[in-house]
Formats: sequence, structure tokens, C-alpha cells
Amino acid sequence: MLFLPGLSVLLGLYAYLFRTSPSVLRDEERTTDPTVEAFIPAHNEAKTIAYAIASLDRQTYRPERLTVVDDGSTDATSEIVDDMRAHVDLEIDLVSHDDPGSKTKRLKEVVRRSSADKMFVLDADTYLVSETYLERLVDAHSLDNVGCSFGIVHPDSDAARSSYTSQELGSLLSAETRAGDAVRKRVADRSWRERLVYLLTHRSVEQYRSVFYGIEQAFFKPSQMRLIGSALFPVGCGVLYDRAKLQEVVDDFETSLGDQLTNSEDIFIGFSFLDRGFRNVQVDGVTMRTTEPSIGRLFRQTYLWGSSYLQSTYYYRLFSRRLRAWTGDVTDGIGQESGTDPASHSSVDPEPNGGANRTSVIGQREMATDEPASPTDESIALSRAKDRPAGRAAGVNQGAARTHPQRMLSAIVASQVVDGLYPVGLLVVGVLTIFGVTSIALPLAIVAIEYAVFGLIALVFARQHFTLVAFLVAIPVRLYQLPAALYIYIRVVGELLTGNRNWSK
Repeated sequence: MLFLPGLSVLLGLYAYLFRTSPSVLRDEERTTDPTVEAFIPAHNEAKTIAYAIASLDRQTYRPERLTVVDDGSTDATSEIVDDMRAHVDLEIDLVSHDDPGSKTKRLKEVVRRSSADKMFVLDADTYLVSETYLERLVDAHSLDNVGCSFGIVHPDSDAARSSYTSQELGSLLSAETRAGDAVRKRVADRSWRERLVYLLTHRSVEQYRSVFYGIEQAFFKPSQMRLIGSALFPVGCGVLYDRAKLQEVVDDFETSLGDQLTNSEDIFIGFSFLDRGFRNVQVDGVTMRTTEPSIGRLFRQTYLWGSSYLQSTYYYRLFSRRLRAWTGDVTDGIGQESGTDPASHSSVDPEPNGGANRTSVIGQREMATDEPASPTDESIALSRAKDRPAGRAAGVNQGAARTHPQRMLSAIVASQVVDGLYPVGLLVVGVLTIFGVTSIALPLAIVAIEYAVFGLIALVFARQHFTLVAFLVAIPVRLYQLPAALYIYIRVVGELLTGNRNWSK
């Protein structure tokens, strides 16, 4: 949804000028060692999955089990996973399906079958660069009401992958196995023709995404953490979930939505956590790298991410109540108190039939009520209160009391929805220019101002994440992406009006 840094930038600057850094980013001692199960969904990932598994094996905080779901692959994905058992000290459970399902469906199956405290979801085309990645994410869960935690993502590249391979995967490089072959092919020298194709179709996207990720993770997500104590949603390619909280979400929506948790399930889950008062915590200082699509496939990925944001906004109960009432809401079976504060909820155990019999969802225990709390609820509230700084509401940093967290959350969501309309406005101005209503200087001035703001934010907050060359390359790729933003809004609005909710990856 990062199409124009406009209202979102103003909110972000307000956060940096008037809000302190959120307490969720401060170091705290971990009093327990929760169990972690890792999950890698894979469909035709023979080229990359060895890197994902090997990076898990290097972690200082090790998962007790790794479940790999081969979702109908037609390449050597399963064979490479089998080969990796000889190279890593991990318990690997390989589950193979003949027909492709979806990441959401497989995630739900693994979450419900698991007994681990935490569930680490790692995409098969992503590898963890930091050895302490998982450890730092586990530490973040020792804080109050964390639903998920995630680190910093960078685009993978030939140079970065070659460096990582030579330093960390020496044994795989020399292995005469399918896994070894896959690693050697990933770092093999390209012919001049292959290098040219890579530069034109992939390297430009990697450069663009380095700028995109840098601004999102160095400015927008930290500003959200300052304003509401949480990011809107996690970076889904390497995220650690509280398994019970995640199961609560998928169980609550099982009857109404099933596997259709929008076009990108991690965005929907992030919104659902916020709706229940759980936090999505970004952890700085630990990194991962993910494979980017080619320039030809960038449009589809942009559509999936952008449409999921709008779809999740639609389902976010407090923000879009009137719109959902007008278009027909399929999730009304899940109760939500209209006055509930999303930033001060606490969790409860999932209930049968999706919680449809609840008069109020998560968070009622902290609201003023005429009825006495049950002993269980009272003990939970007291245990949370003793660790909370005096005068501070749960999940709200110093100074946040001036603005109701629920209103601030809605302001953040609304600002990004409005900012996403920028391509529509630019199209209108362009049409008016064609018919002579306005001068061509107007659309050119709009684009120039937008890029000036974009560049200023990048320079001040995210300059360590990319180079000047990357920023210059990002400009034409960003222009190439504008029609995708227009398509996203037209299609999602059309689906809302026609009642189509077939939203799934």
C-alpha cells in the first residue's frame, strides 16, 4: 500500500516528533524458553528451499521441529528436503500433497496439529542471515500481549547469495546430492546473456524493493510502533507467531471465511491481532533475505499485497462497520463490543463454534463493567497490571493518552487507504490534461512533488538500506507499478459491490 507518502508521512513525522520509542523494543530478560515449531510451505521451491532449511539450522535458538509441506510440487522439492536431513541437525517432518492447496490452508493444518508455544513461519524462498534471528524474535514475545514478531527483510541478490553461500554453506557446496546441486546452481557463474536478462528482469526489482522495504521498515512501521505500540501487520516471509493466538484467529473465522483469509494471509492475521489487542512487533538488528519476482511477475505480487490490505481493512471491524453493514458482512457471527479499545485487549482461550455465542470478544475483561470479573479473568488482569508502568495503559507508550489508541489506529489505516488512491487521482489529472482542461505542468508537478517527498523520507530515515543507484532505478519501476495500484482499487471495489468474497492466495 506504499504508493504515495502523503497522509501516512504526516502521521509518521508526528510520531517521530512527539512520541517516544515504544517500550516493546527495549531489551527484557526472557524468563522462560518457549517451544518453537518451524513451518515452511513449499510449491516448486527446489531452487531455494535448501537455503531456508540451512539458515534455520544455524540459529542460536533452535526449533524443536521443522515441518515442511510440499504442496503439490512438480520439481525436486521433496527430494531436496530429504537430502537436507543429512546436512542439518533438525527434526524434519516432510508432508507431501499431490494437489496444491494454499499457504493459508497448510498453515491452519500445522497450527492446529502442533503443541508448540510458538510457530515460526518461513517462506521457502527466504533465508535467515542473522544467526540470532529466531532468538531475538522469541525475546520479543516475553513482552505483554505480543501476537507475532518479525525482523528486517532485504531483497536477495546474486552477490548477497554468493557471499552467504561461501561463508555458511560450504558443506552443501561440496555435497554430491540434489541439495548440493541446487546450491551450486544458485551461485554458478552466468553467461553474458544470462547476466543481461538478470539485470533487466530481476536486478531492477531487487533495487526497487530495497528502497521500498527500507522506507517501510525504517520509517512507517517504527512510526506505527510509536503511535499504537504495534505495526499494522508483520513481514510474512519470516514471522514468529504465538501459536495459541494464531489458532484463535483461524478458528474464529473458520465458519465465516474458511481458507479465504484475503489474498495475503499475513496481512489479514496482523489486522486480526490488532482487532483482538495483540501486537505485531518489528525487531530491529536481525535480518533475512527473500527472493524477489521478475519484473513481469511484480504486478501480480503487488496486487496480492495491496488487495489484501484493502480486504483486511474491510474486515477490520471497528474501522469499516458502516461499509460492511452496507455491503453485507460474512463475519457478523464473531461478536465485537463497539466500545472496545483494540490497543488494550488481552487474550482468551478460543471457544467452540468460532466464538459466535460471545457477547464481547477479547478485551472485555479490562473494560469497566457492572458485573464482577471471574477469578480467572481477575488473576490475569492483576498479573498484567503489576508489570505495567503506573499511569500507562496496556500497549500504549508514553504520551499516547492524548489520543485514543482506537482513533489513532483508524487514522493510520485510513491514511494508507487514502494514499493508495494517488494513482486514481493522477489518472484523473492525466485525462483532464489530454482534453485540455489542465496544463501538462500539473501532473508533472504532482509526480515531482511525490518523488521529492519520497526521496526525502528515504534519505533521512532509510539511507542505510539502499544505494543511490537503487533509488534511481526504483523511480521507473515505481512508475511501472502505478497501474497496478489503480487496478487494485477498481477490482476490490467491484468485488465489494458484487458481493464477491473469494479472496485467497
